[in-house]
Amino acid sequence: MKRYTVPTVFISYCWTSEEHKKWVKDLASRLRQDGIDAFIDEWRLKPGQDRFAFMEAAITSEHTTKVLVICDENYKLKADRREGGVGIESQIISSKTFTKVDQRKFIPIISQRSNTGDVYIPTYMEHMIYIDLSSTVLFESGYKQLIYAIYETSEHEEPPLGDAPDYVIAKLQNVERVSGSSSKEQIIPLGIKESQYFNQMYVSDDKSHKHNGKLISLNSFLPNQHDLGSCLFLFSRQDLAGCMITMHGRNLIETLFRGLNTNSKDCKRGFLVGYNENNDTYSVQFPNNRFLLNSAEAEELCLIVDNFYPAYIKAFRKYNQAKSTIVSDVRQLHDVAQDIQSFYTIFDSFTPGHTVKGLYEALRTALFRSKLSNSVFGYIGSKLPIKGLTEENICIKIKERQDSLSADFYHNGEVDMILRSLVVLLRDCKSSLSLAEIEDISKKLQPMEDMKDLFDNDLIAY
Repeated sequence: MKRYTVPTVFISYCWTSEEHKKWVKDLASRLRQDGIDAFIDEWRLKPGQDRFAFMEAAITSEHTTKVLVICDENYKLKADRREGGVGIESQIISSKTFTKVDQRKFIPIISQRSNTGDVYIPTYMEHMIYIDLSSTVLFESGYKQLIYAIYETSEHEEPPLGDAPDYVIAKLQNVERVSGSSSKEQIIPLGIKESQYFNQMYVSDDKSHKHNGKLISLNSFLPNQHDLGSCLFLFSRQDLAGCMITMHGRNLIETLFRGLNTNSKDCKRGFLVGYNENNDTYSVQFPNNRFLLNSAEAEELCLIVDNFYPAYIKAFRKYNQAKSTIVSDVRQLHDVAQDIQSFYTIFDSFTPGHTVKGLYEALRTALFRSKLSNSVFGYIGSKLPIKGLTEENICIKIKERQDSLSADFYHNGEVDMILRSLVVLLRDCKSSLSLAEIEDISKKLQPMEDMKDLFDNDLIAY
């Protein structure tokens, strides 16, 4: 009786030659002998079936435990050029790996090396750890490594974690007298005290959000069916201790949520209006209040606001449904992207680097499934801040641009250009985006849709 779940493995490969096809079949057959439900298209794709739909289902199904990508020279060539069945499979796989959705599901298998010993591996998988089965010398050790990976175990287990030595614990311990009936001293490790403090630092439910920092505290009521919520800030510093600052509706949104996730010293937040390097202080402008905060206070205020936003937008979405939640075809996706892009031409906030990367990924996904016309490529090439673009390398160049963006990158002009390119692409090119890809692009547009709706004057009340 089996005491484990039988893994299901789909093998993606190129029909390079009869010899290569036999190599792949032999590998699949051996995996099946070792208790793994391995399959290839030739075994399960029947006459009359849509082969592209079969590939997508085989790769994306939650029942498929692993996808083995058999990498030889021909596979790499077709994957990078997005040609044939290999190209379709590569589009599906890359949309998963680049969004970091369960990357362990996809395992590159090297079946061939070049004359100089270089591996053939698609560009979008170059960052991934591969298993080498390219020679008889390496095959058995590589195959064993593959079996361990499929069963999600390891030949070399980590040893258990022990306790710190007594002489280290003695240094770390902090002795505190605990009031109460006992007069004994209680020894509390500092690590425990800190974890208890941070665990209680902020609490959210469906109606309220509280964040108690060392220097600043926030108490808020979240958006509901009656209004868009309110918040109260309290400061522990003596000269601000009696100051209770309240905001609600449009004041709250306009003040707190412009420049989210930006560094305090860049002063791109709606409430940070200046920084004095000489005394390391920030000028803070809240509605009807202007005051100075030191560096530690300003950084904590930014952290509190960034933690507040996800709770706020979740409650906001409960009563104001986003357009992108109902997108089901390319036409609707185009309309949403155009609506957001029109807003971003006049929006004066700043988009953080990770969101810009997500927008580039949305554009790449659309490019993978679109046939570019000369005019559309010319338009996109003129808008994106990327040199040396051609129709053949545009996806690779965009990926390189994504990788070059740092976490503290802010540039709304570039966001506008990406959105314009996406709108034109969806409007003027024939696209074969699947529903899953449309939904994936919609998710990447969601932060922009959220921000647009937050600053929509029709929704915001004072």
